[in-house]
Parts: sequence; structure tokens; C-alpha cells
Amino acid sequence: MYAAIPGRNKYRPSQESPVSNFVMAGDWTSQKFLGSMEGAILGGKLAAEVIVDLSTGKPTKPLKPIQADIAEKAAAYEPKPPAGVKGEGAIAFGGGAVLTDAGRAYLKEFDSVQLDGEATVAPEPIAA
Repeated sequence: MYAAIPGRNKYRPSQESPVSNFVMAGDWTSQKFLGSMEGAILGGKLAAEVIVDLSTGKPTKPLKPIQADIAEKAAAYEPKPPAGVKGEGAIAFGGGAVLTDAGRAYLKEFDSVQLDGEATVAPEPIAA
């Protein structure tokens, strides 16, 4: 749980966002109950109200401004590669990929339990 201390509410985003068709809900959004089930429910209710207002053309509450110190940190952020990911293929990121011989060798070396129970296919006999 984050520290619910004075002055932190200005960092909590409103339910509506500047991204089209993107609405946020949860106890971490701007609402009156901090870090609780009640806050999560109220955040969801407020998000539903934003969705209804947007779909019916009614005006919504104004967006909360992004704090200057957050914008500065975001501008200076340099992305880092994910820890523990080796390779660039879909399987390195848990996506759906066909397991190739190279992938099978990788799994055998680093996570052989994934191959447990894999049936080995005997080579077909050569006809004489």
C-alpha cells in the first residue's frame, strides 16, 4: 500500500485520460477513499460515469493537470530492456510462437521442466 500522506492526491489521475477511449478505474485513481475496497468501487463507478457521459455527448469533469515533476521525470526516462529476457522472438516475451529446434535447445538448457512429458518421436525406418 502506498503512503496516504497529505499532498499525494494531486498525483492520482482522474478517471478520464487524454488518450481517446481510455478510462481508468481503481483505488489509485482520484476519488475520496484512499487505498481501499471502497476506493476501488468508487473509482469504478466514476469511470462508468465518464464512459456514459462520453457516449451520450455530455461534458465530463476536467482532467487533472500532470504535475511538473512527473512530466520532467517522464521526459528524462530511458527505457531499459526487461530483466531476464534473452532473445528477441515472441517466445522470449511469452508470446505465441512455434517451438523450433533452437527454442527447444534453449528450453532444455534453461527451463527443461517445460519439456517434461514431451513425447520423443522415433525416426521412421528406412525402407530397403
